[in-house]
Amino acid sequence: MDKMKALGRRDFLIALGAGTSLAIAGFFTFHSLGEGSDAPPEEQAGIPVENPKLSDDVKRTFEDDRLVLTGEHAKCIVNRTGEKIIELLDGKHTLPRITARIADFYAIEYTDALQVSVASFICQLGAQGFLSSPFYVTMYENY
Repeated sequence: MDKMKALGRRDFLIALGAGTSLAIAGFFTFHSLGEGSDAPPEEQAGIPVENPKLSDDVKRTFEDDRLVLTGEHAKCIVNRTGEKIIELLDGKHTLPRITARIADFYAIEYTDALQVSVASFICQLGAQGFLSSPFYVTMYENY
């Protein structure tokens, strides 16, 4: 595995700058999973990881066969892929497991780019207040 350096939340926010940092709802990861383990490095190191969970007060309805989430301050209409991800936001699934389920559903390869896309979508949901708590994961840089 490539030599990796963890980029802490503080350093990441400083690198982005104050304005951008305030708009970020979470961080995403693009590290590859190590051979022989499907757990992210945080879990392997014994660091507790909170799995993303949709807030209990978010209402789910359908308009024109599309899932609509309605929260306290926002409304979000999602496509089929978004609906599949939202089904897995039960607090029991990790980001890698959600990504794997999406890859299996569409019969596509599990890639770092796919994981980043899924993480970005989940972070956007968090930014709009649809998650029970903010969604954070550790971001790694490969050297």
